[in-house]
Amino acid sequence: MEIKLHEILDFDKVNHLLEGFYKTTGFLTAILDLDGNVVSQSGWRQMCTHFHRVNPETAKKCLISDTELANRMAKGENFHCYQCLNGLYDVAVPIVIKGEHIANLFTGQFLFEKPNESFFEKQAEKYGFDKEAYIKALREVPIVSRKKVQIAMDFLLDVTKLISEMTLQKKEQISLNLALKESEERYKALHNASFGGIVIHDKGKILECNQGLSEITGYTYDELIGMDGLLLIAPETRNKVLDNILAGYEKPYEALGLRKNGEIFPLRLEARNVPYKGKDVRTVEFRDVTEMKKAEQELIAAKEKAEESDRLKSSFLANMSHEIRTPMNSIMGFASLLPEEESKELMCQYASIIVRNSEQLVHIIDDIVLYSRLQAKILNINTRGFNLNGLLDDMIQSFNLPEYQNGVELVLGPKVDGNIEITTDYEKLRQIFMNLISNAFKYTHQGTITIGFKMQHKQPVFYVSDTGIGIPEGETEKVFERFYRGSNTRKETVSGTGLGLSIVKELVELLGGKIWIESELGKGTTFWFTIA
Repeated sequence: MEIKLHEILDFDKVNHLLEGFYKTTGFLTAILDLDGNVVSQSGWRQMCTHFHRVNPETAKKCLISDTELANRMAKGENFHCYQCLNGLYDVAVPIVIKGEHIANLFTGQFLFEKPNESFFEKQAEKYGFDKEAYIKALREVPIVSRKKVQIAMDFLLDVTKLISEMTLQKKEQISLNLALKESEERYKALHNASFGGIVIHDKGKILECNQGLSEITGYTYDELIGMDGLLLIAPETRNKVLDNILAGYEKPYEALGLRKNGEIFPLRLEARNVPYKGKDVRTVEFRDVTEMKKAEQELIAAKEKAEESDRLKSSFLANMSHEIRTPMNSIMGFASLLPEEESKELMCQYASIIVRNSEQLVHIIDDIVLYSRLQAKILNINTRGFNLNGLLDDMIQSFNLPEYQNGVELVLGPKVDGNIEITTDYEKLRQIFMNLISNAFKYTHQGTITIGFKMQHKQPVFYVSDTGIGIPEGETEKVFERFYRGSNTRKETVSGTGLGLSIVKELVELLGGKIWIESELGKGTTFWFTIA
């Protein structure tokens, strides 16, 4: 199925993202569809808008550059840098959703090194540009490193793909809800058009019936004629049916039917008083609603699942929007103060804040992308052999940072003797430990966090144990739910995406293991897990 860009891209979110990224980093960006139409952009350099794009001859060079980059993307390149014929550099990466190339993300109009101004002066003379204004515009073009461009493009592409995939999921959810509604309406139409058992009775005695009644009840036609119709009703609802007969009730209602073999089944009855052979009798439709009931339950379950999925996705989008916006606002705010600040000390403080929030933003994006890949089941397992004690030493070193040395000490539990070698995905096992240790630091204000493993049946059982606030009774399974942070802590006091433990559980199960918790409120928590 062909994916249409305008059907899946939330342009408000993307435009806001590109504009914020431009204000923060100075990178001009644009998204072009495969026909070359600009669908989202954050601005253009004066060099292009006032000179290259307005002059017919240089504009042709711009078109050639755009076409060259687009052709490179169509050939399957993941990243391409190109110097346009007018002297500036552009970069493009493809936007691929569900394996389909749907658009290209461009950034550009910058230089990788100090320009040769004589080249541009000659260009100004050749095309009749105001030389002074043209060179001034040239000097406003930023000079950046290739590494910085690569990092910027990777970040923008990840976030843009995330927004696209979430928007696509939202539309798929809407389609699912419509399909469910249509299915329900079709079922009702078929149900209302079908005929069940029809019976004509006089004060309960069956005078006439159709073959449908015989099929529903298991009695032959001959057995039914002359029979007391109340014997077709289960004892527990016979009084209800008799009362409706005596009252001449003519609206549909439900009762319990009784088949010849003794089976009780849900029954829908609808009756009318009609004249028949010179007397007033009652005609009744018997309808076995067993299938309508295994179907109603399935529809209810599907509807509840769809609503829950929609709620979780809305919650996910809202939470991620907040988590991304917080460090982004800090980055933009302090970046805007740098050009006006004269104090070197304050400039260093601002730069430190920008770096710290940038790292937080990258961590958030990593969590989102990892969780999305886990949910989509597209994460590969790369196994290799390694020493477990070496992994634990790596964990201790990774958290030997000032921000984690605040009255809480990360220590190793008793080491298992010997050179313990295992074969599994090192990076994923490391990610499990990183998430569990980070989580422990959030909820432990004093004492220790202990990590290690024990050998059981020649297999390692890993643990991360803390002396933190503990988990309330009955909530140990909930901690693996998205965004759950415990009833004994305030959400605003604990930072992060709320995906850490969800990712842990998914990774443990991906590696063929299981995870469980031992906790005591006010005394601490231990996470135990195994891998295959």
